[in-house]
Amino acid sequence: MSTPSSILILEDSRMSALLLVKTLQQEGFTFEHKIVDNEKDLDQVLSEASFDLVLSDYYMPELDCGLALQKTRSRNPDIPFVIVSGKIGEETVVEMMRKGATDFVMKDRMDRLVPVVHRELRNIQSLRERQNTQERLRRTEEQFRGFVSTILEVIPDGLLVLDGKRNPFLINASFHQIVRRYAAELGYSEDELRELLIKRSLEQVESLQSQSKKGAIELRIERKSQPRRKDSEN
Repeated sequence: MSTPSSILILEDSRMSALLLVKTLQQEGFTFEHKIVDNEKDLDQVLSEASFDLVLSDYYMPELDCGLALQKTRSRNPDIPFVIVSGKIGEETVVEMMRKGATDFVMKDRMDRLVPVVHRELRNIQSLRERQNTQERLRRTEEQFRGFVSTILEVIPDGLLVLDGKRNPFLINASFHQIVRRYAAELGYSEDELRELLIKRSLEQVESLQSQSKKGAIELRIERKSQPRRKDSEN
């Protein structure tokens, strides 16, 4: 990997843990690591650091693998959790996978560990890049909204901005003031007049676009017609 990763190793055998480290280093992985073998130390390292991958033994006298999975996922729901253990029953493997373990590698099949680690580190890196991109887009959109809102509020005329689906995206204070001022006078509720203004504006814009024209539009809103009263019967 081009950038150092951070791997948490849950293993009660120091020799087995160091074998994992040596195996990955010999395959060209560059990473930092922590080795933990009990629940207290697990809580501490999870509160102090974040990790890209967890490699966990299943049988540990002072740390339950299922609890370790739960604790690491409560801190980071996306972190890959790979069980690297000796022989365990198929039902146990299935149960751990059901609880959210990412993969299982037998200790006597260390040749399979390398591609699994490659895959999971690549996946978590891609996921975080997507998350970072989405966060940057969200912040940019918020900044854009704030900028446009500021511009709209200093414009004395009523103004609204529609999104790609032609729904109101931003509406300035002057537009709301116009609606409040004239709704009752024209015989509409505020919601009715707002919808009518948007509808008429779209019709005018579409008309200009169909004629390949540009320019200002003028809206004339007639007073809402009132239903005729029936003459009372004598």
